[in-house]
Amino acid sequence: FEYAASNHPNQSDWMEFCFQHWITEESCFSAFKAPMDPKLVFGGFPRDQGNIVYSNESTSLIVVYLVDNSEENLDAALAFEEKFIEVVQEKLVGMAEKHSLRLSYSSESSVQKELERESNADAMTVLLSFIAMFVYMTFVLGGARSCKPSLLCFRTRVLLGLGGVLLVVLSVLCAAGILSALGVKSTLLIVEVIPFLALAIGVDNMCILAHTLQCEDVNTALPIRVGNALSSAGPSITLAASAEVLAFLAGVLTGMPACTTFALFAAITVLIDYVFQVTAFVAMLHLDEQRIKNLRMDCFPCLKEIRASNRLDEKGASHDGGILEYLIISFSGVLQNKFVQISILLSFLAMLFGALSCIQHVELGLEQTVALPKDSYLQDYFHDIASQLRVGPPVYFVQKNLDIHPESTDVNKTCSTAGCFPNSMLNQIQNAAEIAPSSYIATSAASWIDDYISWINPSLNRCCRMYSNETFCPTASTDDCETCFDGNSPDPLFHLHGSRPTIAQINKTIPWFMEAIPSKECAKAGRGAYNTELERSSSDPTGYSGVSEGVVTAARYRGYHTPLATQNDFIMALREAKRLTQKISQELGLEVFPY
Repeated sequence: FEYAASNHPNQSDWMEFCFQHWITEESCFSAFKAPMDPKLVFGGFPRDQGNIVYSNESTSLIVVYLVDNSEENLDAALAFEEKFIEVVQEKLVGMAEKHSLRLSYSSESSVQKELERESNADAMTVLLSFIAMFVYMTFVLGGARSCKPSLLCFRTRVLLGLGGVLLVVLSVLCAAGILSALGVKSTLLIVEVIPFLALAIGVDNMCILAHTLQCEDVNTALPIRVGNALSSAGPSITLAASAEVLAFLAGVLTGMPACTTFALFAAITVLIDYVFQVTAFVAMLHLDEQRIKNLRMDCFPCLKEIRASNRLDEKGASHDGGILEYLIISFSGVLQNKFVQISILLSFLAMLFGALSCIQHVELGLEQTVALPKDSYLQDYFHDIASQLRVGPPVYFVQKNLDIHPESTDVNKTCSTAGCFPNSMLNQIQNAAEIAPSSYIATSAASWIDDYISWINPSLNRCCRMYSNETFCPTASTDDCETCFDGNSPDPLFHLHGSRPTIAQINKTIPWFMEAIPSKECAKAGRGAYNTELERSSSDPTGYSGVSEGVVTAARYRGYHTPLATQNDFIMALREAKRLTQKISQELGLEVFPY
């Protein structure tokens, strides 16, 4: 920019000049002499019929700090992100506001921490929900057949309801323990969704058992009544639980880890809950029936009703229909009316066909802002991402088992430099970027293999250099170094034969390439840009898996999507990227997938 500024005294002019010539004018290149796409640095550029217009009318600046969060550095990365958010909130936000600016910010762990904060805030809501379900179970499980106030505390089922809720909680805890023992990582869905799911299913089955027992002949011995109730309701409960478990297990087959974990957790929870229902709950129901028969007080079964009048009233009320029977008789009388039957049938058919007609308008995905707290700083961040950015998130094209032997065509099928196939992978990605609105790919992919081939080219005599003892010489070094493959070395290893290096030459120079720092003398160096693009391996002499044997185990190529504002945009972008990689794999025989 300095050269451009010297030729354009007006600051606005030289900024406009570089916005229009960022890819061709060397004076507008970055500090290490590489083109820098303005949309990766600035946001809010105006649009002209959907096309981005680079101008000094941009309204935002984008700053990205790359953090190494590999497994060995994960704790340090999380500590850095926590301190980063703290510094931004306590200092930088205030500094920006003093200058009439607004700062939106985020880190990789921000979403998870904000969801955890919301979950902690929702703990009271979860507790109140369980209390409400407990109260519901207390009055529904048994239903007092006598409305006499003096008998009410003897006919309620507070302890039974509490026991039923505790069985649901225990089933959730058992499922969590089993999955933890199997090494399955849990998610926030365990706290947010699974308990309610298990409670809804469990309460339903418990009510069925309790009401079936009530319908049994009271003159029959209690153990026989309980057995008859279980034999009557047990098959339907077993069938329903089996269907629910199989339905959730089918969800395990999905390719999304979050859905797999949720489905597996739900299936195990429902299964354990079912076992508790037909064993522990049946035993609790039997004990509670004995308590009611003996007129012992709920919650305090050691207290017993001894007044003869109440015993008589209870005996006389034993055959009273109760609320459930009253509701059944009332509703059955209404449903026997033909007009009501036809109306209900037509209403359900209308709702069915109405729902079917609306399916096509259902959008896939859940907006991130919906899941976050309303007061979260990420609300502004996601809003600005959608409104200000003129480029979307990165898209990586991962290639497996790349054969880099000189006689193999895999390199030419992949690269985009001289000698590469016209329909190579990187050329097809470039072609897709030219039809960005439909492909959702905004830029070509940064290619380590292209820049590596250029880096070892002796015409770039400031790139691949070595000392006389054949060790790497950094570009910034002022020592007397020689170009690697200029043909002057007495070692035959440093003589190129053809356009592609041999395995021995790659093994020698690929670590140098990944160690070299980009500069204005050599912008093709790989440090920072590519040293994490190949799968690492401590057992491989080069430090990268499979390179020493001539087959790169895994490598990735980074590009960018077009701006993605909604979850449907993200889904469509991934779908188009998968379609592109499937086409590449079929045409070229390469193993490629996007993420």
